[in-house]
Amino acid sequence: MLIIALVVFLGGRIIAGQRKDKLENTVVELEYSLDSLDADSMLSILNPEIADPIRLLLAVSGYSGTEAMEELLVQLTGSDQMMDSLSEISSSMDAEILDEQIQGKWAYVDTRCSFVVRDQTFARYITFYMSYIEDQWYIMDAEVSVTDPTA
Repeated sequence: MLIIALVVFLGGRIIAGQRKDKLENTVVELEYSLDSLDADSMLSILNPEIADPIRLLLAVSGYSGTEAMEELLVQLTGSDQMMDSLSEISSSMDAEILDEQIQGKWAYVDTRCSFVVRDQTFARYITFYMSYIEDQWYIMDAEVSVTDPTA
């Protein structure tokens, strides 16, 4: 009986460690997708209820995810020059995990995201709310603040 309890306990700790690694990998993937303006990568970490309608819209429009993202940013900013500035900002993006809490199939991750604009570093604190679906963590929502939520 003691051996069974030990196996169950250790097995649970291993699974929890794997879930935590996967949670952190999702944040790393987000950083990569922002750094490279890779919409397909970004869609891969968004909850399927959010990402699938966007994928459908892209398929109907004939755009790749990255082409659509670039086109949207050019339209939002009004110029290719501003798009270059956004590319510079996104390529300087760095996300540091400050805290993470996993509660079953739900989690939140507090991060400090920094980026550079004209040689000045700016930081924002972003809390990502995530769900665990079919062996992967997905971003459901995010909350942005200028103050550290862990302080």
